[in-house]
Amino acid sequence: MKGSIFLEALIAIFLVSLAFFMVADFIVKSLSIIHLYEEKEVANRTFDTIFYRYVYNVYIPREYNGFGVNVTNEGRTLTIVLTKEGRKYERVYEVLYGEIEGICGDSLHPGDE
Repeated sequence: MKGSIFLEALIAIFLVSLAFFMVADFIVKSLSIIHLYEEKEVANRTFDTIFYRYVYNVYIPREYNGFGVNVTNEGRTLTIVLTKEGRKYERVYEVLYGEIEGICGDSLHPGDE
């Protein structure tokens, strides 16, 4: 009799623990998805800010809003690449009329000569 109560209690504890860890795993995955979504929104705003800094010839730092920044200008296309913790976000701006005027290449980060 005592053995069966002990076994039932052990099974109940196992099932409660299993349910707890399943819920905890779901919460952790949900929070990581929410975090990545928020990071993507920050990256989108950062793209716009970097683009306007480029157009108005304002210094572009190597890191901005927690992202590593790399800007390249190839004729009519301006490519902005943001990196953070191994993730890479890239946006290409194309100019339909005229050239993008502004600083380009390594001159975006003065003092690296």
